[in-house]
Amino acid sequence: MQPLKLANQQDHRRARYANAQVETTNRHLAMQRLGIGFQAGNGLIFGIERVLVIWLAAVLVLKGEFSAGMLVAFVAYADQFSRRAASLIDQWNDFKMLGLHAERVADIALTPAEAQLEGVHSGPLPDASLEVKNLRFRYAEGEPWVIEGCSF
Repeated sequence: MQPLKLANQQDHRRARYANAQVETTNRHLAMQRLGIGFQAGNGLIFGIERVLVIWLAAVLVLKGEFSAGMLVAFVAYADQFSRRAASLIDQWNDFKMLGLHAERVADIALTPAEAQLEGVHSGPLPDASLEVKNLRFRYAEGEPWVIEGCSF
């Protein structure tokens, strides 16, 4: 934060963060809208399909071409097919959602690296030394010295 304060860029950084937050929220809403659309379409299509299957089976029973047992088996197989088709559509929907997630990851991964700041030391570290002369320590005023006259 100190480099931002020194360059007086706090407001610019806040604006960039707010824009990124809004963009993230918008993408999340787009994903939810897409998911709701797929769920509504899925419910509508398979609801109509179920009504048509039962109607067709009932007509065949009334004509005498199907027995009651065949009606139950036909509806069961149609329901099983519908569930598996719905599962396939859900998997396709999840696959499409991966594109949105991949785009978000790409924004992060493909962002160019920040340039090195001026004044940052990147060369070899200078030789450093530490010297202590006449070190003294005690736990409280009036207590005896634990360490006194230590030099190294």
